[in-house]
Amino acid sequence: MMASAQPRIRPADLGDIGFLAWVVLAASRSHVPRGFWDLWVDAGEDATLAFIANLLSSERPHWCHYSRFIIAECDGQPGAALSAYTVDDPELMSPGDAIETASLASGFSAAQQADAGGRIEAFFPCLPDDAPDSWIVEWVATAPLHRRKGLVQALLEKQFEIGRSRGHAVTQISILSGNDPAQRAYERSGYRYVDEKRSAAFEAITDSPGILRMLRPL
Repeated sequence: MMASAQPRIRPADLGDIGFLAWVVLAASRSHVPRGFWDLWVDAGEDATLAFIANLLSSERPHWCHYSRFIIAECDGQPGAALSAYTVDDPELMSPGDAIETASLASGFSAAQQADAGGRIEAFFPCLPDDAPDSWIVEWVATAPLHRRKGLVQALLEKQFEIGRSRGHAVTQISILSGNDPAQRAYERSGYRYVDEKRSAAFEAITDSPGILRMLRPL
């Protein structure tokens, strides 16, 4: 049997927005039916993907901007992607400002934004702390046809290399509590469980008890 070709790892560009919107939505859902963006938009999958596309393609960069992503290609097609960023990067908009900008681009009224804020309020007590000067990896997902090909591992190794080159000593990743396959996969890449934040209110809206944090030396 012929060995499978190594994936091509490349930076994302504006032409990848459709694929990246799917990646962000899939990553936010993790192993549960509805994730953060489903709750924020609350208007069906097409509207949620359109909102995420606006978020990814905003004029100014931020933690969920397309420019933060790298992609693994198989046979010329995007197969997996993930992002990474420095939490205190002065060039990045804050998450709140980025979400507000995307909401305005998506036609949300002030009342709709207020309602969305109420729907995701239970997330905030469970958001992980950021390790000082860490290289934070987020929004990790692989297209169904390309799973079990080592794409995420290849992307992580590339991000570890990038993080080291930027002077970071540690990388951080967070997942929804109860996503045991993802936790085991990240442990195989050298991440280790650090802590976890849980709440009944979070579980009531997500079907997950909370969010756990993992760190890995670079």
